Amino acid sequence: MPAASSRAGADSEKSVHQLLEDWQARAARGERLQPHEMLTALAEATGDASPDLPATVELPGNQSATVSVRPPAEGASPSGAFERLSSRWKALSGGGNGEPAADGLADYELLREVARGGMGVVYEVRQKSLNRIVALKMIRAGELADAEDVARFYSEAEAAANLRHPNIVAVYEVGRAGPAGEHHYFTMDFVAGPSLLELIRKQPLDGMRAARHLAKIARAIQFAHDRGVLHRDLKPSNILIGEGGEPLVTDFGLAKRIGNDSQLTIAGTVIGTPSYMPPEQAAGNLNQVGPHSDVYSLGAVLYECVTGRPPFVAANIMDVFQQVMQDEPVPPSKLSPKLPRDLETICLKCLQKDRHRRYPSAADLAAEAGLPFERLEGVIHQLFREYRRTLQQDRRHLLEEFRMVDLARKVVGVGSVGTRCWILLLLGRDSNDPLFLQIKEAQASVLEPYLGKSQYKNHGQRVVAGQRLMQATSDILLGWVHSKETLDGAERDFFVRQLWDWKTSVDLDTILPLGLELYGQVCGFLLARAHARSGDRIAIASYLGKGDTFDRALAEFAVAYADQNERDHAALRTAADEGRIPVQQEGL
Repeated sequence: MPAASSRAGADSEKSVHQLLEDWQARAARGERLQPHEMLTALAEATGDASPDLPATVELPGNQSATVSVRPPAEGASPSGAFERLSSRWKALSGGGNGEPAADGLADYELLREVARGGMGVVYEVRQKSLNRIVALKMIRAGELADAEDVARFYSEAEAAANLRHPNIVAVYEVGRAGPAGEHHYFTMDFVAGPSLLELIRKQPLDGMRAARHLAKIARAIQFAHDRGVLHRDLKPSNILIGEGGEPLVTDFGLAKRIGNDSQLTIAGTVIGTPSYMPPEQAAGNLNQVGPHSDVYSLGAVLYECVTGRPPFVAANIMDVFQQVMQDEPVPPSKLSPKLPRDLETICLKCLQKDRHRRYPSAADLAAEAGLPFERLEGVIHQLFREYRRTLQQDRRHLLEEFRMVDLARKVVGVGSVGTRCWILLLLGRDSNDPLFLQIKEAQASVLEPYLGKSQYKNHGQRVVAGQRLMQATSDILLGWVHSKETLDGAERDFFVRQLWDWKTSVDLDTILPLGLELYGQVCGFLLARAHARSGDRIAIASYLGKGDTFDRALAEFAVAYADQNERDHAALRTAADEGRIPVQQEGL
């Protein structure tokens, strides 16, 4: 390292050290430290305006300033100044290697490290006694893992352990390990799926999927609120995607009991992640933080789901704080033009600066965000129940082994333009046992104006009857249904079948003459066979035409069949005469 750089690094470390000592002295005198002042001073001292790892500064008098920001982009490396600052913070927060003490964790087999944060490390482990995979979170040991750190750690465990909800990661066991019990840990559900953030990074979610996720997450948060727990750090990385695509809220590390005055944080403390925290939380006004604050963060999560970025993004953390408290977010429709207007309205209402102008509760948000999907989901579930009645009993029994977990709208081909089509995902014994069904709208036949109305009242039934009649072997789950309630208020007919992507086509622009002739013969054969199964004498006569080709073919077949019968009988007599098969005569 050049001398100038080395000198600059030493000066930076000295500045940070002096800064920390100054904060500790001021806190000891009873001064209330302002978070933004602390952050500005840190940025100036380190020369890094945008730190990209969690950072915690502990002060006397139970004061702490915690700032979590987005992780660095792939391939990015922090500056030397930030590495030195990070090292100092790791030392302050007990930044050892955090490896579990094996002697106190005899029932757990360590598989791998999953994640590492400012307070704890998460491991994937196997619980031997129950032979199951769980996640184990352990507090990072060190000199600053004092009573408050331990209390905060157990506060997270307690908050999550008391929240048994299908969309909240469940906590199982809390314990201590190590010679002096210095390693505190708890175990919870291990979710193998990605985080919501990972999904968004691949591609922003469509409006319907985002609304569905938000509604389920909001209900889970309302469940927590009803039991006196605020999350205070809702963000896409704290939402995992479990089996069947279910969102699961995790990381209650900053959770707080509603109405509990013995907080682990005090007024003036910045907690959470700047891009997702509401203005009152960013300003350190913790006495104003309540259920409406989590509603704001849910809106920020929705914003990123549909746009691919948080509502506030800046080159450095100070600008993010300023935007959160002063600026209005860019309307999400500017970043995602196809976003439904209703969803944008929901998103922006959550992100109101004035907490009184947000949704009164997470339940109100869930009700409004989930309304379009739930109404649609209700219609699809009703269609599914009605459809099952059109199946044979044995096939109905087979279908009962599967449960519906997801649905999506399918873009139809040119020949089906204007019709509704939905794809249902059902799962059997596990996620490796999928069944896909297609519910497709059936409209009146194009021949109806010329041949009169169908004998079937339900056009879906007409399609199913036609397929069963014409196909040698039909789909065993082929059925139909009529819906009296759809999203646009119109009654519609549908038919249901398994979704198989076995279609193929022939490029007629490049096909050779011989290939075209064979293609025509195959098409004619299939049509003739299908119509022959229908028993329609007019259709059959039309295909036979006025010539005697069919008559000759039928006569030739009859003669050939008779000749084969004679050969078979002769072979039978020969075998009997030679004694190769026993023959016994019985009286009439």
